[in-house]
Amino acid sequence: MAVRFASPPDSATRLTGTALIGSLLDSDVLCAAAWDAVSARDREELSRESDAVHLLDRLVSLRLLTPFQAERTGRVGSPLGLIFGNYRVLESVDPTMPELLRAEHRRLKSTVTIRSFGGTHSPLTLARFYDEIRVLMTSRHPGLAKVLDAGEQPNADSESSTVPYVVLEQLTGQTLGEWVRKRGPLSVARACQVAHQLADALTEAHSHGLFHRRLNPSTVFITPEGHAKIFDFGASSLTAPGQTLVGYIAPELADDPQRADPRCDLFSLAATLLFSLTGRPPFTPTSSQDTRVIPDELTAILNRMTDPDPNQRIPSASALLRSLAPYLSWPSDHASSAAVGPITELLTPRPTSILIVDDERHIRQIVRLALVKQAVRIEEADNGEDAVRLLTNQPFDLVLLDLDLPKLNGGEVLKRVRENPAAPHLKVIVVSGQGDGDHLSGTILAGADDFLTKPFSVVQLRARVTSALRLKQAQDHSELLTRRLAACNAELELAFNARGGELVHARGALVLALAKLVEQRSSETGPHLLRLQRYSRILGEAAAATPAFAARLTPEILQTIQQAAPLHDIGKVAVPDRILNKPGALTAEERTVIQSHAAAGADTLAFVTNRFAFATGFFSTAIEIARHHHEKWDGTGYPDQLAGESIPLSARIVALGDVYDALRSRRVYKVGESHADAVRCIVENSPGHFDPRLSDVFARIHEQFRDAFDECGD
Repeated sequence: MAVRFASPPDSATRLTGTALIGSLLDSDVLCAAAWDAVSARDREELSRESDAVHLLDRLVSLRLLTPFQAERTGRVGSPLGLIFGNYRVLESVDPTMPELLRAEHRRLKSTVTIRSFGGTHSPLTLARFYDEIRVLMTSRHPGLAKVLDAGEQPNADSESSTVPYVVLEQLTGQTLGEWVRKRGPLSVARACQVAHQLADALTEAHSHGLFHRRLNPSTVFITPEGHAKIFDFGASSLTAPGQTLVGYIAPELADDPQRADPRCDLFSLAATLLFSLTGRPPFTPTSSQDTRVIPDELTAILNRMTDPDPNQRIPSASALLRSLAPYLSWPSDHASSAAVGPITELLTPRPTSILIVDDERHIRQIVRLALVKQAVRIEEADNGEDAVRLLTNQPFDLVLLDLDLPKLNGGEVLKRVRENPAAPHLKVIVVSGQGDGDHLSGTILAGADDFLTKPFSVVQLRARVTSALRLKQAQDHSELLTRRLAACNAELELAFNARGGELVHARGALVLALAKLVEQRSSETGPHLLRLQRYSRILGEAAAATPAFAARLTPEILQTIQQAAPLHDIGKVAVPDRILNKPGALTAEERTVIQSHAAAGADTLAFVTNRFAFATGFFSTAIEIARHHHEKWDGTGYPDQLAGESIPLSARIVALGDVYDALRSRRVYKVGESHADAVRCIVENSPGHFDPRLSDVFARIHEQFRDAFDECGD
């Protein structure tokens, strides 16, 4: 593959083979082990090459460099910008976002996504960036791209500055923007399903006090399974809004970029939903070709979310979840299929489409004749590039893919198809006359569903194709049933909410009952749990009235914290009675055992969340509280030694109430302290233990704690 440079600098053409190879090896862009595996003759020829462009072409053809690495090296004149800490850049993820890169760990070879931030950044903006990244690293919500690392690298364009970057999990699929541009506007149901996933992820982020500020189709990834993931949290600290983001950023942020709360993200989410429905940037005039009809009720929701006055918008992401629920199973946008019900949709066979990719014309003819009764539409391609183009622009059910293709080999076609599938559950059967069955079996690990060795019989071909299509049909039906079930669940939740929140109250009662069973094993009394709920509500409501916490403690979040608080010590069920109820001082070993209850409780709740994917917002908060209610503001707590804002706000609130109650309560090894002594201990004698702002709030409303303790006494 020839490398094409956009105006390469003179320095690139002056580099000799030895100097360029040495630079690539020193930077570790060119892996030393891969270089050593090249034959001595090829290494000598490459070292003598005086033309950098020809040399980079050869390195790409030998698969020592990727085309992206070669193009970047030739354009910049050095490998600078291709190494980020322990990671080696491989290629660009999205052509519309040059700062989004696919990379691999230089030693472990694990693949990740890197987001870099150019420009010049002040120490203050960098500090804010790292604060947000630290909080994101504690989140495990499936709708938030997992953060693995962050750092800074030398700037290729300026020796006096650095390039901050964040390392994310490998993002497979494509951005929502690319997805819509390639496939066209989404149906009402699909667009609202994506928005519903994003709202759920924002609920999690907002509970940590994180606001995206610039959510748009380019900061949302759609995985091959159809799941939406938000990335680029923290970007607002380092980048200024570009022209392409006009219409996506809430108007109040134009006056004050730091004036962020959940409502600014809901504005951006509404604009993103509007793009998904229309395929156009938000707030652009409609054209005569626009035939999409958006339900009036959904239009009203969009208008409310994008109201210039933040006070008129839907107040929280969790409230938006309920508003979107009726549209998760909205009928098809096409009038011809609008009347098709869920059962009919499952039973009606859908026309099958197959793509045959082989460079031998007679093979394609044989396959077409053999399968003509099994597919309504059969397309052909005689090279890899045409196959990728067809698969990108048209949905297929199955691909018969020859591995030995011109222009782009079958292995590369398979890789691209799996990274950016044009249709869900696409089946790929690889075909080759080279190698034995063991060799072809390796293609299954690369993403193929089955394989055939040439020559094959018509009976073998039809059997493999029929089996693959049956599996795809079953997966399609399963996905449809899942969507129907999600819509029914959403409608049930709305019905429960309409009846006064009976479901929420029932859950709260079950949580309290479970927590009381755990408490009965220890010397603590039952009313402790009721008091802790009262403390959490009192402190949370008072904190919500202050500027520092007003945007982060919505009524929904306060209710969730109150309900989840009794589960803070659920991990004590794993602590032996002899340690849990020991009347004297604990040994160092015993203290380690009892401290393990925080992680044990969080792991138990995480298992429930992963096993039964419901009430994710509630369980996410419960996990935070269980794991982190013994962390301290100065980083000396356990189990993770988190400090400052890295400690989830829910855990900080519960921790203060838990300590107050522990000070006031009688134990077998101590008498209870007076209210005044407990307040003095928290406000004056515990530096570094609590969030100073919460301590200040507590100092103003501590009498309400006293009343709660007296009303729910032991």
